Amino acid sequence: MEIVGWDRLRCAAAARKLPSRATAYYHNGAGGGGYGNPFERDPALVLEDVLDEKVSIEAARRDYGVAIDPVAMTVDVQETAKLRA
Repeated sequence: MEIVGWDRLRCAAAARKLPSRATAYYHNGAGGGGYGNPFERDPALVLEDVLDEKVSIEAARRDYGVAIDPVAMTVDVQETAKLRA
């Protein structure tokens, strides 16, 4: 089975050539903006995102109002409460 991405599919469409039924397609898109107020997101989930390197410590503070101790890599509950007040 051939696996092609958007660039190959676009070229096939421009050439008006239909790919075979044995062709699989994939599309890798960026993540969405999310749902709801980011300052209401569970701080533990924000910490998971930081640990998974999806969000930086600075972005956790700025975008989610979650303070993370950079040494212990835990949520600073008191500072988070202040940021979200």
